[in-house]
Amino acid sequence: MIITPKTYADYFETIATNNKLIGHVAGSDDTKRFYALDIEEVLTGQKRNFTGYSLILENMESNFFDGLADNVREYQQAAFSIVKNYDARGTSHATLITILDEAYKIVKQIQSKIYKDRKNREFSGLDINSFHLHKVGPILTSAYGYRCTFQFNEPAWLKFIPADWNNETPLK
Repeated sequence: MIITPKTYADYFETIATNNKLIGHVAGSDDTKRFYALDIEEVLTGQKRNFTGYSLILENMESNFFDGLADNVREYQQAAFSIVKNYDARGTSHATLITILDEAYKIVKQIQSKIYKDRKNREFSGLDINSFHLHKVGPILTSAYGYRCTFQFNEPAWLKFIPADWNNETPLK
């Protein structure tokens, strides 16, 4: 499957919906647990209230590599975080450790789902060796959890089609 911004967002929203510990319900204020955010929104602390574990999907970024043999590759960097709000006032540090432990568990569940789907050829370009996990928090006011980064490596499919352009002639 070719990864596009839409297939990427749809895939992870389905994960947030089907994972029992996240339990996202689209259109619900109480159980909305899937967010697609730019990294700038995460870093600048846009206010959010994550009442349960939430999946924050970051937009993909791409780099291109030309192997000089009509073999242009697209390297897509992807990332998501699993977070939950933690209010340090009136709660013990053990509560934070529990939040981090559960977030780590959910990230590993998602990682295993991605691996399974890679074997089923849904994500054939997934680079298994590119997975990295990082503790995050506090972000978005007071959320803590884990961020997972990884990448896809696929053909870029940069075929020039003259019909897409005004006043262009076919390549000779």
